[in-house]
Amino acid sequence: MDDGVDQEAGGARRFAAAIVWLRYVVVLGWAAAAVAAVLFLPSMGDAGSDASGLVKEDSAAIAAQQRSAAVFGYPLLTEVALVQRDPNGLTAAAQRRVIDRAALISRDGGKAANGLRAAVPLINVDGVMSTRHEQSTTALTFLYFDPALTFERRVAVAHDVIRSDVRSLGDGAVGVTGVVPARVEQARAIIGALPAITAGTLLLILLVVGIWQRSVLAPVLTLVAAGTAYVVATGVVAWFGRQTGQVVPQEVEPLILVLVLGIVTDYCVFLLASTRRSIAGGLEVRPAVRVATAVTAPTIMIAGLIVAGGTASLSLGTLGFFRALGPALALAAGTGTLVALTLVPALLAIVGRRVYRRVEPEPAPDTSAVAPVDRRSIGARLARSRLVALPLAALCVVGLAFAANDVRHARLGFSLTEGAGKDSEVRRAAEAGRLGFSAGIISPTEILLDGPRIAADTEGLKRVEELLRRTPGVTGVVGPAEQASLTAAAGSAAAGGAPTPFATPSGSTVRMLVVLADDPFSSGAIATLERLRDALPRLTRGAGLTVSRVDVAGQTALAADTVQESKTDIVHLALAALAVNLLFLMLFLRAIVAPVVLLGASVLALGAALGVTVLVSRLLGWGDVAYYTPLAAAVLLLSLGSDYNVFVVGRIWHEARARPLADAVAVAVPAAAKPVTLAGLVLAGSFALLALAPVVALRQLAVALSTGVLIDAFIVRSLLVPSLITSLGPISGWPGSALKRRADAPAEAPAAVALAGADD
Repeated sequence: MDDGVDQEAGGARRFAAAIVWLRYVVVLGWAAAAVAAVLFLPSMGDAGSDASGLVKEDSAAIAAQQRSAAVFGYPLLTEVALVQRDPNGLTAAAQRRVIDRAALISRDGGKAANGLRAAVPLINVDGVMSTRHEQSTTALTFLYFDPALTFERRVAVAHDVIRSDVRSLGDGAVGVTGVVPARVEQARAIIGALPAITAGTLLLILLVVGIWQRSVLAPVLTLVAAGTAYVVATGVVAWFGRQTGQVVPQEVEPLILVLVLGIVTDYCVFLLASTRRSIAGGLEVRPAVRVATAVTAPTIMIAGLIVAGGTASLSLGTLGFFRALGPALALAAGTGTLVALTLVPALLAIVGRRVYRRVEPEPAPDTSAVAPVDRRSIGARLARSRLVALPLAALCVVGLAFAANDVRHARLGFSLTEGAGKDSEVRRAAEAGRLGFSAGIISPTEILLDGPRIAADTEGLKRVEELLRRTPGVTGVVGPAEQASLTAAAGSAAAGGAPTPFATPSGSTVRMLVVLADDPFSSGAIATLERLRDALPRLTRGAGLTVSRVDVAGQTALAADTVQESKTDIVHLALAALAVNLLFLMLFLRAIVAPVVLLGASVLALGAALGVTVLVSRLLGWGDVAYYTPLAAAVLLLSLGSDYNVFVVGRIWHEARARPLADAVAVAVPAAAKPVTLAGLVLAGSFALLALAPVVALRQLAVALSTGVLIDAFIVRSLLVPSLITSLGPISGWPGSALKRRADAPAEAPAAVALAGADD
């Protein structure tokens, strides 16, 4: 071996010896860390249901909404709405009560102790929203709260209103909907699903590791390590979020859960396999643990650094969600790696005799020569001939490219209401609003027009509204004229108390609500909004209005800004993750060609996984792909793919120290197949369990991540990578000459690779 390898091996041996010698101290140390995390560190639940991390913080839409409230002294947009609906028609008395309730809330809002400040009613009466065949069947009351009120409190107050004032009168109460209720309900759904996700993952680990090792204690040891890593990781992540002021979105916790449990189990699989082989070779338990730790520690460390470094690249994003997700996953991966490097071998050194009590020593191998290649194995047949390897690599590439084809049809959005469970109140109320008005009614778009005495030009404003109604994708426009029609139709004496904030007292600014046909966060609504933005200058000129400034606010505008920003982030952050992975692979393999080829294979696998996700979303009616799903999946899959590269290709490099490269591939790939397959099954199963949460975005992530891991384990690492390395030959080690030198040199004694063979 070269000097660098000798130094690495010496350092790994000293590290392994220290862990085994200090085994009880290590176990007690991690136990104390877990207890301290529970007692003294904040929990992930403290992140609550804040949606700020999911949107673009410096969005023009937010600035427009803030300006609207400042200029008018009163907000027009809200994130909470009460929905009432009677398909046979709301009675005149019920409609009057809708108007009266809103007027009363707005009059007394400044004195209300519950934080409810104002309300604006909207009923689908003729002259207000006449694009539907229905008339007077549906009413929405938009509620405005003190900004300091928590999301949970706003939803609770809204439910109090609908329970006390609507349901008791039999006025067709459906429920509460909007951005805030949807976010709160989604957070509760995620928290409610965590026990099932946890139990499912633990059961998966018990079954897979237990059956593979034919031991009850082996999976228990794995679960202890994974559980310790999870408890410590969640505490550290929550503490980091609090110290840095970053809001950790609720979606992060299940990702941390499955990532930590998955990668700790992965690393345990390789350590358990290596220890088992050493015991079967005749070593006692503690020496076997030392040998296995010395062999696997460098690989686990590099693999962990790749995952942590790759996920940390998300922190370079401009969206708060990515800036919170990156450090969270990096800290979780780092914690899991430390546990796998220290706690697992320490536990094995203590209870290893019981774990491996059924393992019988095998006859000592002949160490005078390199072990022969089993030329009957599939790995040998596929790897030794370029005539086989090249067509196989081409077939894999074509198949993965075909699977990735559906990515072209991906439509990014961010739906909170449609992403909720079908039986949820938020979704039922949103559906009722859609039937009476349109899907966009739960969160209309606000347009602000500035111009000298623009409010006095009532005819011009009416023409603008009419032109807006004719825009494809727009189902209604509400302004001063529509408010007057609403009041007259309701026939309420108290309606004069209802707010009509569509023009400033100076008359220099007016605003109107535009209701879109599609869900406010969907790609369809975003496309309509982009058309509106482009058309507004032309529409105002056509109506004869003199307009000096146009602003667009609302959730659809915010979603459009966020999705556009995420598309930019996808390119920049994916390149950053690739650069991190490439750097670590080059350092580990001491080559450039092989890391570039390996990352190319990982990109193909990623594309195939995202293509499958788009296809499944379309077939299951999940709608748009959540805007953060592609990037989160890309960074995780690229990092985890490099993780498997380290185990498989690192094994090939080790074998190539003692035999020609073709033989090294033929020996290493079948030997690493079982651990990689088991690790892939556990990790894919863990990610798949994310689908237990009734949240579409997490289900899409579950499909992308589990599919990507399976493709990586069963196609890329088992077939494509060996075929590519065989096809390239020793040049895959360029610019180093190690592979070529070893391929040309006569076979040497396997002392250098004896430890490397401990992974099967």
